Amino acid sequence: MFAVLLAGLDATVVGTVMPTVISNLGGMALYSWVFSAYMLTTAVSMPIWGKLSDIYSKKKIFYFAILFFLIGSVLSGFSQSMIQLIIFRAVQGIGAGGLSAVPFTIIGSIFTPEKRSKGAGALSATWGIASILGPITGSIIVTHFSWRLAFLINVPIGILSVLLIKQYYSELIKKDKQKIDYFGAIIFVISILSFLLAFLQFGKGAVFYSSEVISFLLISIILFLVFIKMEGRFGNPIVSLENYRIKSFGVGNLLAFLSGFAIYGVISFVPLFVQSIQGKSPIMAGLALMPMSLAWSFSSFSSGQIIPHYGNLKMIRIGFLLMIIGFTLSMFLNYDSTFIFIILFIILIGAGMGFVTPAILVTVQNSVEKKNLGVATSSQMLARTLGGTIGVSIMGSILSNSMQRNFDILLRSGTVVSASEILKSNLDNPQILLSSKMRSQMLPDELNIVLSVFTGSLQNVFLLALIVVLLAMIMSFQLRKF
Repeated sequence: MFAVLLAGLDATVVGTVMPTVISNLGGMALYSWVFSAYMLTTAVSMPIWGKLSDIYSKKKIFYFAILFFLIGSVLSGFSQSMIQLIIFRAVQGIGAGGLSAVPFTIIGSIFTPEKRSKGAGALSATWGIASILGPITGSIIVTHFSWRLAFLINVPIGILSVLLIKQYYSELIKKDKQKIDYFGAIIFVISILSFLLAFLQFGKGAVFYSSEVISFLLISIILFLVFIKMEGRFGNPIVSLENYRIKSFGVGNLLAFLSGFAIYGVISFVPLFVQSIQGKSPIMAGLALMPMSLAWSFSSFSSGQIIPHYGNLKMIRIGFLLMIIGFTLSMFLNYDSTFIFIILFIILIGAGMGFVTPAILVTVQNSVEKKNLGVATSSQMLARTLGGTIGVSIMGSILSNSMQRNFDILLRSGTVVSASEILKSNLDNPQILLSSKMRSQMLPDELNIVLSVFTGSLQNVFLLALIVVLLAMIMSFQLRKF
């Protein structure tokens, strides 16, 4: 649990301290890559950590994951430039991939299939707690200490995690030595990495048919086809496509993908709405997600306790139902909506995600033999990460394109007679357009129109999320009860 808390805290603390890091190290143009490098290596390393934990000692693999994470943390804390920080964050992300997958695999090996949900629910709840503590911890660090402490603080927590695992976790299962298909692993990792880079470029403003996006997608597709063709020829593959022919495994991962697609839209755009549209402070923007995190934690823990009595399917469907209600309410969002209304629909979405997360994980784990728990767990984590990355990219593009299109309609209809050039030039960049500096340069009527256009465009984003969750609810009826 401390390991999961460690990874969760780092993900949220770093976002809080990065403005201070930029002021110290410079390199504003590289800002987003501090997060992207971490996310990319986390995603592509998950299947490898999962496979290794199935073949070798889970405890030893956990130690290696902690080691990677702490080395990356210490090096990040002593970075002297943004380039160094990005490289060391990538190292840290490799460890984070193990911390995201191996603890859930350990839980799966400790508990019987009927009781796995309790452990999974507790670990899932830890992520929600970390998302609450992270911003608070980050704010205290940058206010009273050096930003470097945000990375170095991981060391004592990591050491405590190792000591607890060493003391209380014993493996009784004897591992059969297997030859790993390292060639296939490299092909698979580069394929997933290229796929993620394509959508990262798309999310950063590149059009879908741009040379960068198309090139990365072609590389990804070609290498994935090579991986399918060569699967298992040089050893035991890190990802066995045979598993996806198991209905519960395949559908469970699809549901993880769809839920990740939908939830990251809320995480990414609600704070932007609160700060940029409603003019709230950055602190209030961060606090807007706190009720969702609390609801996520509470319902994850509750779901884990309830699943043994009522089954995984009921928790999945209750969760998606709550998300459907939440996203439906979000369609009534206006730029002058009350803060209470915003909290209401994000609590419903967070609670729904909390019910869904451990139930899907248990569904995927229970669909395979115990010796494949690592592969099953990491596949579910990877599916949600891919869904989140693709979702944020597509939703960001929808937001920008909707704003541009809606504003053009207003100009052609005569509703808006004219618009300043500085306004027109930033229609594809909501963060800049709605910054306090830009707002101060707009006329009152012009600002009201921009706020209305943005809110209407954001509703299109939430509409897509609603459609995705509805699809997930329909697909959940393909699962069977465990």
